[in-house]
Amino acid sequence: MLSVGNSIKTLRLQKRWTQKELSEKTGIRQGMISSYENDDYSPGIKHLNTLADVFKVSVSAIDERLSNIPELDKDLLKIIEYFSDEENEAEKHDLLAKIARKKNENKRDCTDGHCNEVAKVG
Repeated sequence: MLSVGNSIKTLRLQKRWTQKELSEKTGIRQGMISSYENDDYSPGIKHLNTLADVFKVSVSAIDERLSNIPELDKDLLKIIEYFSDEENEAEKHDLLAKIARKKNENKRDCTDGHCNEVAKVG
């Protein structure tokens, strides 16, 4: 599995772009792109979405840890990016916790052709 930084660098080099060109296309400072590529920092969901849009790939192509997130959850992550500034950090965590609880409440166990509500603990 490639690190997030290696994924960004690989995608950038495939396009034959410099960090400066990627910065101009994304609006992300060149120094931050360098930090991402060196794995000094990990991009937040807002920058992941921006990079994915510019590279024309999914966010999971950049951060493989996100590959198991269903499409609905990816849409929710886009909504959550509105809470990306530090002032709303607590609200973002509350929202994520509510979403996780709701998903667990609505999980279904569909074994033997019958679907039963399952309450997940933890």
